[in-house]
Amino acid sequence: LHADVCALASGLGPVGEVRLVPDTPTLKRCPWYPKHAMVHTHLYSGGVRWKIGPRGALIEALAQAERRHGLTLRLGFEHEFLLLRPNPNPSSDDKWVPIDQTSYCASQAWHQQVGVLDAIVNAVEALGQEVEQCHAEAAPGQFEIVTHHMPAMEAVDALVMCRETICAVAATHGLKATFIPKFFANEAGNGSHMHFSLWANGCNIFSEGVVESAGLPRTAAQFVAGVLHHLPALMAVTTPSTNSYRRLQPGTWSGAFQVWGMDNREAPLRGAFSPDGSTATNFELKAMDATANPYLAAAALIYAGLDGIDMARVLPEPVEMDPHLLESAPRLPTSPEEAYRCLQHSDHAIIRQGLGEGLVRAVLATGRSAASFFSERTFAEEVKILVERL
Repeated sequence: LHADVCALASGLGPVGEVRLVPDTPTLKRCPWYPKHAMVHTHLYSGGVRWKIGPRGALIEALAQAERRHGLTLRLGFEHEFLLLRPNPNPSSDDKWVPIDQTSYCASQAWHQQVGVLDAIVNAVEALGQEVEQCHAEAAPGQFEIVTHHMPAMEAVDALVMCRETICAVAATHGLKATFIPKFFANEAGNGSHMHFSLWANGCNIFSEGVVESAGLPRTAAQFVAGVLHHLPALMAVTTPSTNSYRRLQPGTWSGAFQVWGMDNREAPLRGAFSPDGSTATNFELKAMDATANPYLAAAALIYAGLDGIDMARVLPEPVEMDPHLLESAPRLPTSPEEAYRCLQHSDHAIIRQGLGEGLVRAVLATGRSAASFFSERTFAEEVKILVERL
């Protein structure tokens, strides 16, 4: 996030070659500039897939889920972002300011920005993604686009292209779109909520299995229990930055405690249940933002869930109130370093083994390098840097 160099102790250096090999089925023409196209790639070194490639890590995690338990995953994402305009005050230190001052789901926000929002939605849909919702969020200039669930690899590829599309279309309107987790000190931040469901033989086992534990079928409950158990370690890849933890505060609907709940928006792990509350359709991981590599985040979540199944972990009862009001609710990490230490703890070794020690080494070294850099900067300086990168 702060420098285009190899971090010390990352295991990466100037010697060697990693090649980008286009994954041609993912090629998409850019709707906003038809002479250009986007494509995802595989990373290869020495003629074989590079072990430190995040996209390759997700491919392997999905293969293990299928091989070990006959499971596939589908993912859907909520894309929260800010639309900013150039500051009309030339004497201000702030280069960008929010495009409006409206409140959550305010129709005025849509009326004022319908041109750019329509253009963004049309472009995302032209890429083959289904947009379920687009609405104003809680902070000034904040909006959210929700895309329909897809097979996991397709969904993460689509997430990357959706972000590119939002930023590019905003730029054609003279605006800047940013996914920075925390732009305002005292306003809502931007998350990248990941919704996940487990499938076997074409059926969503969250909603179509026999309910046995915590309102869920056994395998689904064990998978979620694994994610909940390993959540402090998962945050090393789902919320890896200093700015992430400015967002993850109690009372902000971002998920600051190690609990789960049925439609509890203060829980980092939320069961999205049917309108009558009888069955879950998917689970939402709220403790994730755009500073995460989404391939690593999805891969780590899969390994945590598979461990839940392998160890027959028991999902505790859901929390049905604000966990901040419970003395017994364990607090999740409050800084990148806390999350990194959790990932290194022996209790979460299964996550490191799944991702691979080489990849984990690079993740930790890169994250610690960024955390050290931003520890010497003010919040305002941090925002100025990140808003140009996210």
